Amino acid sequence: MGQSNKFVDSSRLGVIILSIFALVWAIAAMVLSTVPLALTVPAAAMVFIAAAAIITIANSRRFVAVDEQQLPMAPRQRRTIFIAANIVQAILFSVLLSVCIALDELAYIPLGGSVIVGAHLIPIGLSFGEKAFMVGGSLLVLTGISGLVVSWVLFTTSAFASGVVSLLNALVLIGLAAVQLRLYSTAA
Repeated sequence: MGQSNKFVDSSRLGVIILSIFALVWAIAAMVLSTVPLALTVPAAAMVFIAAAAIITIANSRRFVAVDEQQLPMAPRQRRTIFIAANIVQAILFSVLLSVCIALDELAYIPLGGSVIVGAHLIPIGLSFGEKAFMVGGSLLVLTGISGLVVSWVLFTTSAFASGVVSLLNALVLIGLAAVQLRLYSTAA
């Protein structure tokens, strides 16, 4: 199996992972927020339908091989950045979970998590020359910081901000999955 096949497989896998994490954000909106279920349940259902459609389409399409000569970094550098970004994300998310659970402030998990997840997408986007990842990551950071700020200055509760941020992040990730599908796949 050559390097191109790994890129093809990772592009398809990336679309699937982005879709699944969009669902995770939608579920967070339902269980960790005070946004009414009358809004979060239909939104989560729409995200679920979109994710199922994107995953189904991704599995039926052919993903094109990436020309490694066009990428901004050598394979070893990209792999190092990818692994480091994911390890740092996992550590920071573990700390966030521990602190939020210890303080009984579960609504802050999606708010802080948004910043962490978004920040981890930016170096990955840079290493692969993926502007969509950099934009998506920046949007997640922005939604997380905005949610933290509005809850800290008492414009709203952290639980309400958590729901809004989670729903926005679900939209960002499902959109990012759709963009990746459009950019890197063709009809089989």
